[in-house]
Amino acid sequence: MPAKIRQGDVYFLPNCPPLDGGSLKDRRVIVVTPTDLIADDNDLIAVGVSTSPPASGEPAVEMLNTQHDPRARTGFTKPCWAILRWTLRVHVASLGKKAGHVRGERLARVVTGSLNYLANSIQVD
Repeated sequence: MPAKIRQGDVYFLPNCPPLDGGSLKDRRVIVVTPTDLIADDNDLIAVGVSTSPPASGEPAVEMLNTQHDPRARTGFTKPCWAILRWTLRVHVASLGKKAGHVRGERLARVVTGSLNYLANSIQVD
């Protein structure tokens, strides 16, 4: 397990399955599971990030990046978006190298958006 995983951390997810067609790729993900619920040998919830602009109306959160703000500590070097429907269950051991950290209002929007996505995906009989 990577050391001290926290909510808002950005990690590479090696060999991430295709989320919109395509093939396996190393994709950055943002951890949305609360820090105190992350444990060794367990799963967590993360949201996939894309450098392709989302389609009109696609629920997404634009991330800070060093191209627009050299002080950004997110690990993103160019414009990218957390695609909220790319909410994934990931085993902690699957995470690769830590790339950065998202915090504040943007993290709150990613967490809330992913929870809304999950809530709307649950079918009640």
